[in-house]
Amino acid sequence: MICRSFPVCSTQMERKKAGMKCVIFAGLPAAPELHSWWADADYVIAADRGYDSLMAYGVNPDLVVGDFDSLGEVPNHPNVIQLPAEKDDTDMVFALRQGLDLGYRRFVMLGGVGGRLEHTLGNLQLLDWLATTDFYTAPASTRFHGACECGLVMHSINVYNVLMSRFYTEEDNKESFTLVSLLHDLCKANYYKSGFRNVKNDATGQWEKVPSYSVQDAFPFGHGEKSVYLIERFIRLKPVEAIAIRWHMGGFDDAVRGGSYAISNAFDEYPLAVKLHLADLEATYLVEKGTSSVNRR
Repeated sequence: MICRSFPVCSTQMERKKAGMKCVIFAGLPAAPELHSWWADADYVIAADRGYDSLMAYGVNPDLVVGDFDSLGEVPNHPNVIQLPAEKDDTDMVFALRQGLDLGYRRFVMLGGVGGRLEHTLGNLQLLDWLATTDFYTAPASTRFHGACECGLVMHSINVYNVLMSRFYTEEDNKESFTLVSLLHDLCKANYYKSGFRNVKNDATGQWEKVPSYSVQDAFPFGHGEKSVYLIERFIRLKPVEAIAIRWHMGGFDDAVRGGSYAISNAFDEYPLAVKLHLADLEATYLVEKGTSSVNRR
């Protein structure tokens, strides 16, 4: 599967969509009492067997995606994306990425709860907490990569794309790869303050207001270690996941620059830590080159 970069929220239409709601139906039935959750949807995506649920409720989705192993057939619908059976993403995750690519930032996901109860509750609590932060709209930096609205979530998805396309194999744990890549920079939620600064236009000689971001850390607890702390309030990390997130900054980490040698042992013992660091570098310096809306002068 070809992985596409997450779009920067830059156009007027994308900014409008950022406030609109995309509903995704997965394979498990959604109770009719939840009708109000999808009745006012601006865009509806069916993920595989979620198509049957929507048809039962008389809802025609805007898009249908999946490998359709659960549905048993490719639905007769004008807008279908059929996925291969062997793929990096689940049908639900692919549907979510399609919504993100279309510019949506508000999602309702129905029929997707299952598996171990403690993990499900932790995931839901984490998502609920994220909604109280600026994670989905914050920049990824003050003036370098992703210094723009939605830059942080853009960067997180780009790191996921690079990590999966470059380093993931069938022997690896897909859940661990997904978790460390999407949440490694959770420490940047409620970390930046947006504003403006005056910059002289060389062509006109006039002073102009341009976007700017500054650090205003609401919880000064470090970087990688802060992400680990925040995640573990909701989800119990495996040691390999905690180590990878803790040291994802590599040599840029403050502890390393201060003389700590712990990162050497971490990289020796946990290959995922090395892979996450490399994916972070590639996303930052190659994939996201030119994504800053801030003049670096």
